[in-house]
Amino acid sequence: VHIDPVDFFDQRVRLMNEFLKKILPEISAQVKNHHDLRILGSGKRKKVLFDLAVNEQIEEVEKSRIKNKLYISMKKEFPDINRLIIRFEPLFSY
Repeated sequence: VHIDPVDFFDQRVRLMNEFLKKILPEISAQVKNHHDLRILGSGKRKKVLFDLAVNEQIEEVEKSRIKNKLYISMKKEFPDINRLIIRFEPLFSY
């Protein structure tokens, strides 16, 4: 796991990063890690973006299920999230 851009001073980024580390294994074994966690906006207009490294064989229906579960879990933990943008990429794509 790595966070780009690294913002060690933002408590919110650290909290979300820890939450994702905890919740992702519970949501799907297809997700191997997350990275590039960003928070954009302020107040009630926060947009959270991150990438998920997944097995190449993952089906679109599984991606959709992961996104839905993540949105529900993140919104419950961080109610001020307005939008969640998740990009899926094959494991070791870079």
